[in-house]
Amino acid sequence: MDYIIEAIVIAASSTGVFGAIIAALLSKAFRKAKEDADNRRNERYEGELLRSEYEELSAELLLSLARYQHGCTDEGALREAEERFTELMEKRRRRNREQLFRHIVV
Repeated sequence: MDYIIEAIVIAASSTGVFGAIIAALLSKAFRKAKEDADNRRNERYEGELLRSEYEELSAELLLSLARYQHGCTDEGALREAEERFTELMEKRRRRNREQLFRHIVV
């Protein structure tokens, strides 16, 4: 009879250990999934912000070009709009390279 009780105690304790190990593994997997989802959401937000900025600066560049063509503004304003647009394009290229690198490495 003592052997049966001992076997039950061992089975119950090993089940508890096994359950704790599974819970720890699942917890780690869920944390990783949440982190990945947060990273993807942040990438989408960054992309939306850059698209909005791109639309704004490209419109500004086109309007500056039209004003310059009609003689309503000087070349300095056109050059300034072009520089801001060029900086944004470099920023987008850097972001795209970083994203590509992250997806290749992961």
